[in-house]
Amino acid sequence: MRGFFGYYNHEIKKMKTNLFIIIIFFSIKGFSQGFELRKTPFIKSEIILKDGSTKEGLLRLASSALSLRFKTTKKDKEEKINYKKVERIITNPNTENQRVFQYLHHNYNKFLIFSELLYTDGISVYCSSKGISLFYSDYNRETIEERYSQHNQNIEEQYIQHNQKTDYSPTPNHILIKENSVLLKIEKNKRFLKKSKKYIRHCPILLKDMEQGKITLKDLPTFIKYYKVLSHKLCKFQKTQD
Repeated sequence: MRGFFGYYNHEIKKMKTNLFIIIIFFSIKGFSQGFELRKTPFIKSEIILKDGSTKEGLLRLASSALSLRFKTTKKDKEEKINYKKVERIITNPNTENQRVFQYLHHNYNKFLIFSELLYTDGISVYCSSKGISLFYSDYNRETIEERYSQHNQNIEEQYIQHNQKTDYSPTPNHILIKENSVLLKIEKNKRFLKKSKKYIRHCPILLKDMEQGKITLKDLPTFIKYYKVLSHKLCKFQKTQD
């Protein structure tokens, strides 16, 4: 009798083991299929490299904004591109939906940050985000001119106001002064001056007005107009040694 129950318990354990293996197998298979379904799509793009060469074709970001996968045509095998060699990425080039992305240094640490250029005219305005959401963000199909110039408003005012009217509403969070290669975070004057004072030492007018609260990056359209006036006065912006 004991032998029968011993055999019975052995068979039960064997069945449990087999069932466990089957569950694990299908779980892994399901995860793999789900992963494939979430594979990021390719977007028609032009990649300008720092050596001056250009790649035109299809681009997707894989696991992060630093993981570039490129192929010339749909039938080609994708290849990896080192993001450190990229000067800028233009998606949907020469169309009304063209967008420009860059990897830029910023004033908070030494690492590159993936950013989209929103506006440029002496001073450039960027938005950035972690992961790949910025590159694949949904947005309406307005042209850049329509996005920033509706109702005959000037570009500085409109580029902020369009955020309230479109599905794709990038929040500007960095500026880049054209004599500078480092993104400066948009924040309150006190913190901005603490982090970025070394970048504006050669413009005492701006430095003084920011210290006195006469001008602030939080009012970005006004700041852009203000900067244009200063630039005509040969106000130099550059990083200086501490």
